[in-house]
Amino acid sequence: MDLVTSCQDIQRCQVCKVQIADFFCAYCEAKLCMRCVGAHLAEDPEKHRIVKLLDKYTTLILPICATHSQERCKNYCLQCDLAVCSSCVSSRSHERHKFLTIVDILKKKKEIIKHDSDELEQDILPSYEEIVQQVQFNGEKVQEAFEEVLNDIEKQRKIWHQEIDLIVNALKDDVGGMRKTQTKVQSDHLNILQELLADVRQSIQRNKDLQESLEISKSLSYESMNSTLKRFPPKLEISVPRFTPKAIENEMNSEKIGIITGFCISNQEGGYQLKSQSGVVPGGSRKEDENGENISKDVLNEPQIITAIETKIKGPKNVACTNDGNLWVSSDDGPIQLFKIHAPVNVAINPSVILKKVPAGKGLKSIAVNKTGHLVFGTVLSNTISIYKGNETNELINLNRWSLLSLCITASNGLLVCMTDAKGYACRVVRFEESEARQIIQYDSEGKRLFSPGKARKQVRENCNGDICVVDYKGGDVVVTDKTGTFRFRWSKSVNRPIGIATDSQAQIIVPYTDTFGVKINIIDRNGRFLRLLNISEYCKEIGLDIDSEDNMYITEFSGTVRKIRYMKHLNE
Repeated sequence: MDLVTSCQDIQRCQVCKVQIADFFCAYCEAKLCMRCVGAHLAEDPEKHRIVKLLDKYTTLILPICATHSQERCKNYCLQCDLAVCSSCVSSRSHERHKFLTIVDILKKKKEIIKHDSDELEQDILPSYEEIVQQVQFNGEKVQEAFEEVLNDIEKQRKIWHQEIDLIVNALKDDVGGMRKTQTKVQSDHLNILQELLADVRQSIQRNKDLQESLEISKSLSYESMNSTLKRFPPKLEISVPRFTPKAIENEMNSEKIGIITGFCISNQEGGYQLKSQSGVVPGGSRKEDENGENISKDVLNEPQIITAIETKIKGPKNVACTNDGNLWVSSDDGPIQLFKIHAPVNVAINPSVILKKVPAGKGLKSIAVNKTGHLVFGTVLSNTISIYKGNETNELINLNRWSLLSLCITASNGLLVCMTDAKGYACRVVRFEESEARQIIQYDSEGKRLFSPGKARKQVRENCNGDICVVDYKGGDVVVTDKTGTFRFRWSKSVNRPIGIATDSQAQIIVPYTDTFGVKINIIDRNGRFLRLLNISEYCKEIGLDIDSEDNMYITEFSGTVRKIRYMKHLNE
């Protein structure tokens, strides 16, 4: 029998493996018997620290030195924030460093641990328990609210069914009345004809009887009925009524029945707090930022062209700045191309340097670059959004029965997608997080449409204050909602229609439009107040527009030229 493991409640010496252990070496963390203690201490009496085995759990075990693996640390270097042994203390690497005993550091750490434990038990744990309880309660309330919505929809269905039943019954009653009238008229007409038919047959039989009769008096009294019977009654014309059903227009009828608003899933930073701080407003005051009073840069009097390149891409285009200062350019035909943006040189237009090409098929593409530097794109009026990552293109989102109008990246690296239905009856903006719809923006608080219907171009951008800005080419205006989808304002220029949109670091909204004198850029603030008008002299029908993180404006012209334009003053100007 193995004496070491025969009785699990007896701890034996780890040296001889036979005798019962009565002692413990705090340095080696070894259990020892009386016979082996002496030999163990003989190795290095100053290094080994022997205590009774019963005192093992009350004896401090010093950490092993990271530099001298045979030494235990009795001191702590404040400069290096490191436990050190006696050899380290006397070494040149810790020369003139300040030290505390490891026991003093332990006491301070124990105090910190006790404080943290008390905070965990008294504040953090109750807060989490309350938060979990509240979230569970809110989850139940959410389910109840969804049931109420479904019940309201069901009630509306029943009301519409009742109304439809009333209308249908009224139509059936009308048809039934028509049928009854026509049936009676037809029956009366038939009776008259049948009576006349009987008279004809009776006249025929009477004439036969007279022809065979030998009584002269009957023949002398004969009066012909032919002239009377030849006068036929008017022919009865019957027209059966027809039912002409009206075509069902899905979106129009959906809006007549009711609309769904308020769907939104978002994460609020600072939303949860400790119970002891429940009265403190999280994040401090940001009123100045929200009201636009802390704008730190001004608009230049005259925009400055920093550089320009020739892409040789003709026609309408969209552009998207990369995180490393280059530019993706898409057109209505051919691949999406990544161009290198040159440093300023003393030439009017630089030759283009293409860094990458992404096959994307035909049709104008809406493009954006996410926070990790990957290209996200989709063909306008298609139902697929793709991502170009690792030299591969994969489907990111399928819009199913909806068609893409435009897209942009949000501050949380999600997507805002402006889309229209297949028939062009409806337009909406949907927020996607990790390819899942988290918010739908389509109607205002009164149930009116925020965006004009149809498949005309619209572009969406998220402002740095969280607002959602949509430029409506057909409607000729810019619609702005807050991050919850609540309508804020609508901005328009009475004569000219906008042809793009962008936002900058100052939460300004950049709206280009064209007139007979060239491209003009309207700059409005986050509250819809007009600030400045920039005159970009080169005339073109359409432009692609984007703004990088340093507030440089990139404009792609119809001819294929891309210009990098500085329009904001630097902070030190």
